[in-house]
Amino acid sequence: TTTAVCRYLFGAPDGLQRALMESHVRKIGSIKGLFLVNHSSAHTGGLSGLSFALSDAGAESISVVGPRGTSDLFGSTRAFNNRKYPEFKCVDVEPSLSSPI
Repeated sequence: TTTAVCRYLFGAPDGLQRALMESHVRKIGSIKGLFLVNHSSAHTGGLSGLSFALSDAGAESISVVGPRGTSDLFGSTRAFNNRKYPEFKCVDVEPSLSSPI
């Protein structure tokens, strides 16, 4: 039997693609989800590199969960990346009023 492995990232800082390569992370294409806390460059500076790495690895899609505006952020980078895959399936999350933060 085989076991499917799914990987998830929390943030995509600048240099993420290089860090993945240098740490010999195998099967970059198995990254299935990305969680963003905010849209600051500290959390999103590596999005383009990640997009290229996922495309080169043959990833077809990746789910992205982040704060309001995440869909717009990925929509605005689409013209720059100019690749059909991976498709970023974005979900914008609204903060809860009952959140303790």
